[in-house]
Amino acid sequence: MSRVTDIFVADAGSEPMQSVERVEAVEGGLRGDRYCEGRGHYTPYDVCEVTLIASEAIAEIDDALGLSLDAGQHRRNLVTEGVDLHDLLDHRFRVGDATLTGTRPRPPCSHVEELAEQEGVARSRRRAGRHLC
Repeated sequence: MSRVTDIFVADAGSEPMQSVERVEAVEGGLRGDRYCEGRGHYTPYDVCEVTLIASEAIAEIDDALGLSLDAGQHRRNLVTEGVDLHDLLDHRFRVGDATLTGTRPRPPCSHVEELAEQEGVARSRRRAGRHLC
C-alpha cells in the first residue's frame, strides 16, 4: 500500500525543514512552505510547488553515503512509501484532497550534495527517479 509517511515545509530558503502533521495544499503549493510563499532559494529560477521523495530512496542514499536524511535534510515536502515516483511522471494523482501532477524528476539538491561533501553524489543522482516535482 502506498502512502505519505512524512510532511515537511520550510519558512524560507536554506531554513531547516519542519515536520508537520498536516498541511493545506493551495494553488501554488503547500501553505507555509517557502516556494508557495515565494521565499525559496530557487524561487527566481526554478520552482516546484510540491516535491516528493521515496522513503526507500532516502534509505538507499543514507546507506550509500553514510548520511541521515530522514529528518527533512532531503529538502523535499512529502516522503512516500510503497510507490515508484517515476511512475507518476506525466500523470495526475491524488494525495489526500489534493490533485498533483508529476512534472519531472528532482535529483538531490546542492544542500544534499554539500552534506555528502561530493562523495557518492553520482550514485545518489541515479536515484533521481525517486524524487519528483
